[in-house]
Amino acid sequence: AGVPSCYDPPGPVDEPIAIYGPNFPAGSELMPIDYVAAMIRNLLLVAAWTALIAIIFMSLSPIGLRPETGHAGPERFVAYSVLGTLFMSAYPRHFTGIMIFVLTVAVSLELAQHLTPDRHGHLADVLEKFGGGVAGCSLTRLVQILRRP
Repeated sequence: AGVPSCYDPPGPVDEPIAIYGPNFPAGSELMPIDYVAAMIRNLLLVAAWTALIAIIFMSLSPIGLRPETGHAGPERFVAYSVLGTLFMSAYPRHFTGIMIFVLTVAVSLELAQHLTPDRHGHLADVLEKFGGGVAGCSLTRLVQILRRP
């Protein structure tokens, strides 16, 4: 009694699947695309804040607890580029605010390392983090602009 869609389950169905929630009122039979976009955004939010917590832990924990994959410079750059990418993906309309936030996190954590007994911050470390943060935010914003209809 209607046009089939990709949301219809295979095989015969006695009655349509009803999905209820804030984005689809009672009686809705199909899951709107907005639901999928909302789920992806929620996953990006969780990933962005989890990445921030991981960076805070790795920046302020004793040096022996920090994972090492090689030279620390590329690790810092990649960590902050991933952070910038995740936050720009989760909050796509806030380029300037996210850029300021990521750079503030970098400076704050470098300064906070002076409060720990076995860690120390350096200007070179901040510059590596700035480079990663700017690259992640900027490249993600560029992709967002190019994908716009």
